[in-house]
Amino acid sequence: MPRAMRYWLSSASWTESQIRLGDTFGRYGGEEFLLILPMTELPSALSLAERIRGYLASTPLLEHPRPLTITASFGVAQIKANESIDSWLIRADKALYRAKENGRNCVMGD
Repeated sequence: MPRAMRYWLSSASWTESQIRLGDTFGRYGGEEFLLILPMTELPSALSLAERIRGYLASTPLLEHPRPLTITASFGVAQIKANESIDSWLIRADKALYRAKENGRNCVMGD
């Protein structure tokens, strides 16, 4: 198995170890992943996203000839009462784009 695939599988496994039973983690689109965290307030979701971002940034994909690490940007939004899923995902996506506009490798919340 290619090294990059092993890295992503290992990172996905680590991420799954950080979430609770009932939370959902999976790929959403080409290069995006989605975490659904029921019964989680925005500060806790932001904290988890930061923990995952830090793990990815500190876990090299390659060690030689020099360390190569992966960075990730996160957009986090807490669903509002009576909000549609589409609206919620749009807010999370906008937060993600703000993270990318702010230099990437960071977490932004809405």
